[in-house]
Amino acid sequence: MSDQLESGNLSSRSNYRSQGNEIELRDLWKVIWQGRWVILALTLLTSLVAISYAVMAQELWSSRAVIVAPSMKQIETHLQQVKRLYPAFGEFESKSLEELIDNNKILDRYIDAYNSSFNKIAFFDSNEDFKQIRMAALEAGETDLEKLYYEWNSRITAKPKKDTISNAFLLSAQGISRSNSLELLKDYSEYVNSIVSHEIIEDLQVTIKAQQVELIQTENSLKRQLQQQVSSLDNKQVALATAPAVEIEDPRQRNFTKDVLWTQMAALFFQTKMYEVESKIYLLEQSKINKQTIRCFRYVVEPMASFKQNKPNRVLIVFLGLFLGGGIGIGIVFIRFARRSNKLRSC
Repeated sequence: MSDQLESGNLSSRSNYRSQGNEIELRDLWKVIWQGRWVILALTLLTSLVAISYAVMAQELWSSRAVIVAPSMKQIETHLQQVKRLYPAFGEFESKSLEELIDNNKILDRYIDAYNSSFNKIAFFDSNEDFKQIRMAALEAGETDLEKLYYEWNSRITAKPKKDTISNAFLLSAQGISRSNSLELLKDYSEYVNSIVSHEIIEDLQVTIKAQQVELIQTENSLKRQLQQQVSSLDNKQVALATAPAVEIEDPRQRNFTKDVLWTQMAALFFQTKMYEVESKIYLLEQSKINKQTIRCFRYVVEPMASFKQNKPNRVLIVFLGLFLGGGIGIGIVFIRFARRSNKLRSC
C-alpha cells in the first residue's frame, strides 16, 4: 500500500514539473514572438552589414609549389668551374669551395633568402600589382604602410614539407586573384633565385681573392728564405774554394762540405715550394668565373593555383551575421521583458 502511494506521488511530481516546463517554454516563445520585429530588424541589419563586407572584402587566392635541392645536372657549369680551382687550394681551404657546390646547402641558402623580409619588401616595391595596392591604401587614407608590408610578407612563405620526399619545401604565395597568386609565386621564386645565385658567385670571387692574398704572402716569405739560403750557400762555397789544400782530409773540412750540401738541398726545397705557389697564383689569375645564373632549386610539384579562394569565406560571414543579429535581437527582447516584469512587481 505504501509503495503505491509513493509511486503516485512521484508521478504527480513529474507531471507537475513537465507542466511547469511547458508553461516556461510557452512564456519564452510568447516573449520572442512579441519582440519578433526587433529581432527581425536587427537580424536584417547585421545580415546586410555582413553581406556588404563579404562582397567588398579583398579576395585572397593561393598558389603552391614543392621544391627540393637542385640536381648536379642543373649546377653542372658552376660545379665544373669550381672544381678547376681545387689545385690552387689546400685540403683545408678547399672546404670553403665545397660549401659553394653542395646542392643541399645551396637549397638552404635559397630558403633563407625566400623567407627574408628584406627580399620580400624589395620585391614588392618592384611589383606592379603591389604598387597599385599600396597606392589604393594611401588614397584611402592609410598611413601605416608598415602594417601593409607585414600583412603581405606573411602571404609568401617557404616551409618544410613533412612528406615522403626528404628535404622538400612547400612554397606558397597569396594574391588578389587566382592568376595574380600564381604569377606572384613564380616571379618571387625566380627573383630569389637570382639573388642567391649572385651571392654564390660573389662568395666564390671573395674566396679566390682571399686565397690569392694568402698565396702571395706565402710566395714572399719563400722568396726571403730562398734568398737567405742562396746567400749562405754562396758564402760557404767561396770559403770552401779558398780553403788551403791539405793532403790529409780535415774533419772540419768534411763537416763544412756536408753543411754546404744541406744548404743546397734547403735552397732547392724552397725553390720547389715557390714554384708550386707561383703555379697556384697563376691558376687563380687565369681563372674566369662564369657569372651565369645558378639554379638553386628543383621543382617536384610545379607552381599551381588553387581553384577556390582562401578569403573571404562569404557563406560563413553571412551565416555569422544572421546568427549575431538574431542573438542580439533576442537578448534585447529578453532584457526589455525583464525590466517590465521588475516594474510590475515593484508596483
